[in-house]
Amino acid sequence: MAFQDAWTLDLDRLRDCYIHTASPDGRLVPFCAYNLTDRQGRSLYRKTEPHKYSGLLSETHSA
Repeated sequence: MAFQDAWTLDLDRLRDCYIHTASPDGRLVPFCAYNLTDRQGRSLYRKTEPHKYSGLLSETHSA
């Protein structure tokens, strides 16, 4: 299944999600909502944007 965003949010799927991630402040966030973005594409729960580490793998294997 694809990640949900502001346009594809499925509340039934979110309610049935039983895998959670713990945020640094101790909140439990359903994994189905962890990558949820707002209408402008900003992450609601993920504090580190995925593109920050996008070059890490290629830098590690190029040495």
